Amino acid sequence: MASTSNLRLRRSEAQLHALAGVEREIRINDPNGRRKYLQDFSQAFRSYESVIDRQQLNQSVRGADTILIGDYHALPSAQRFAAILLEELANDRQWDASFAKSQDKLGTLADEALAEHLNRKTKPLDIDKL
Repeated sequence: MASTSNLRLRRSEAQLHALAGVEREIRINDPNGRRKYLQDFSQAFRSYESVIDRQQLNQSVRGADTILIGDYHALPSAQRFAAILLEELANDRQWDASFAKSQDKLGTLADEALAEHLNRKTKPLDIDKL
């Protein structure tokens, strides 16, 4: 079984690897050699608690009242990711709002269907005849 220090070491190596990849992408997309983005990035991400997957991110974002997004202009993929994330969130909230508005209507329709069934005004559905 791996010791706690070995797990910390592996997690730290994974974090460093992830940061190195982002730094490389910033350098590629910042051809004028402006180091400000790299300096800002290094300062902002000196350490962090953990890496989360997309599902964990989505859960956190959906539960938030306010979302702050850091944007590195020299990193187009970061901008695309943020735009996609916000678009998905807006679509989810639109569906949630539409569904919430339809609850009364769905309840009424369910009551009507049950009443028709109890009054023997319904017949079994034959899937083969659809």
